[in-house]
Amino acid sequence: MEIQPIDRKRACAVCWKEGQVLMVKIYDPHKRQYFWMPPGGGVEEGESSDMTAERETREETGQILRVQQEAKVTKSYPFHFNGVDYLVTTDFYLCHWKEKDQEWTGQPKDECIIDSKLFNLELCLAYTSLWGAI
Repeated sequence: MEIQPIDRKRACAVCWKEGQVLMVKIYDPHKRQYFWMPPGGGVEEGESSDMTAERETREETGQILRVQQEAKVTKSYPFHFNGVDYLVTTDFYLCHWKEKDQEWTGQPKDECIIDSKLFNLELCLAYTSLWGAI
């Protein structure tokens, strides 16, 4: 019997600051590997995907953002994490910082989120091409 992937709806924040993109470093305990991707996570019941992108970014990085609702791209793709296969549909939002000069206060609540930092666009595209979601 073939195991079907789990459907998952999520939202991601693509955040620009001075020509760089905000990324989070994630640890997959099953593969024992690290990877970088834009902050984001699962849409909770009663929550819109733009609210999810803002909430997840705040939880994972400490940064307070404002999504541009008109700047959304939706993409579906397979994703394997912690030994589980998912069929993910993600709303990617272009975001801006609410306050221009926020302190970097990211204290991730998730034990799989290790770090957050800004990357230049070229490096960001190289990292994200490894997992193929964007």
